[in-house]
Amino acid sequence: VACNICHSRQARRVRMGDRYGMGLSTVLCAGCGLIYVNPRPVPAAMDAFYEHHYRSFYESVDSPTTTYIKDGVFGARAAEMVKMIKDRAGFPNEPNVLDVGCSEGSGLRAVRNEWPESHRQGIEPSPAFGAFARTYASAEVFTGSLEDFISQRSSADPRYDLVIASHVLEHFTDPRKALGFLRDLMNEQGLLYLEVPNVAHPAGAGDDQYHLAHLYLFVPQTLENLLRVCGYEWVATRHDGCADPWAMAYLC
Repeated sequence: VACNICHSRQARRVRMGDRYGMGLSTVLCAGCGLIYVNPRPVPAAMDAFYEHHYRSFYESVDSPTTTYIKDGVFGARAAEMVKMIKDRAGFPNEPNVLDVGCSEGSGLRAVRNEWPESHRQGIEPSPAFGAFARTYASAEVFTGSLEDFISQRSSADPRYDLVIASHVLEHFTDPRKALGFLRDLMNEQGLLYLEVPNVAHPAGAGDDQYHLAHLYLFVPQTLENLLRVCGYEWVATRHDGCADPWAMAYLC
């Protein structure tokens, strides 16, 4: 595949292999420095992977539980997200919120706790995780992909004050296209909360970041380049002190 930012097909391999021994090839774009898996499975195969296999393969669970949430970083990650948004956002009313890849619903639950009257929606490809999130976050959760969600919307559906994409962008086969979809879902004053792994962070530069689910590996420069070409400006960033020490967060 070509580079998702500059469309160059000139790249050099920087890594052969991954944490699951799948023999993945990771390359670095000669034009802009974006790091990505190339070659890779086709989009339909990736969609099937996320719907049926990702959670059990990646986290050894088929369905979330309260113990799974308690033992993980999900609550701390969601609390940091809400604090960053609250420090910058001045929603005139209770916000209309969409969480893309909402997983077990910790992010939407934190939104509910801060803005109890907010309208909360999520998108989650895993039926089991989506069903859990509906109850856990008292939210509407669409089971499927972002493109599936957009295809069933009508022109009368409201746009969003806040769109959340936490640890999601690196999973898309086309992050540039996905960011365009998210921009179109936001209203004129809308905010995008984006959190991704930073492969250049000392805590995140090891083998764990290289695997099939992470089709793209970002550093601040390449993430910011991608945001620019997609028409975003960021009003706040966090490169250290995240619940995941190797993560970086942008409020756009």
